[in-house]
Amino acid sequence: MRNSLVALAAALALAAIAWQPAQAYSLVGTWRGSVMVNGAVMVSSLVLEGNGRFNELDRAGSLMSEQTGTWQIVGGLLHLTVLDWQPKEQCLPTTGCLPIRQPPGSLYRVQWLSANVIRCQDVNFGGSITYYRG
Repeated sequence: MRNSLVALAAALALAAIAWQPAQAYSLVGTWRGSVMVNGAVMVSSLVLEGNGRFNELDRAGSLMSEQTGTWQIVGGLLHLTVLDWQPKEQCLPTTGCLPIRQPPGSLYRVQWLSANVIRCQDVNFGGSITYYRG
């Protein structure tokens, strides 16, 4: 009986160790990644600050966009709320300048590949980008 209790206690201790959640990493920092969009390479820099602010700068060839705002984790998803953006207009020789409306922000499912690598899957629009810390 005593051996059975010792074996049960050991099994429960091992189960508790195996059940512990994965290492929790911080998203705070500078992240860089790239992805193909409509046949062009888009390079992205995402800065998530500890005060809940973010800055995202995306470049594809001669085109760029920048968004700033707030970020938070809600329901396990990364929410980026855009408060300011650039450019605010697009100027073409044939149409002149047209305003660019406020971007909708982003909602990402974040998968940790390591302490310094994340894959962000866009919940609303599909697609994903892998970011590297640094």
